Amino acid sequence: MVLGKQGLRFEGYKFALYIMVPVAASISFNDPEVRKKAVDYFQFLKYPANPNTNLVKEYEELRENEMKKREQLKAYREEVKKLRELNDKRQELFKETE
Repeated sequence: MVLGKQGLRFEGYKFALYIMVPVAASISFNDPEVRKKAVDYFQFLKYPANPNTNLVKEYEELRENEMKKREQLKAYREEVKKLRELNDKRQELFKETE
């Protein structure tokens, strides 16, 4: 700890900061629009599905969506692989012509 007037000022600034941060956060998050944006952005609240829904169907839908995503990713990887091979062939032909 720094002694003297400089130390006292430093401690005063730290105390002011400790007080100002929670007060500023309280004031800013008290606005309903900011609160709604923060909750939507960070997804603090996730409500469970309707209790009347069939969970088996939900899980099947999720599984089907995941399988579709995997198939799309596999097709994408194959396309990228084909494009790389074509590019390599093109570069070889270009080098041969030089």
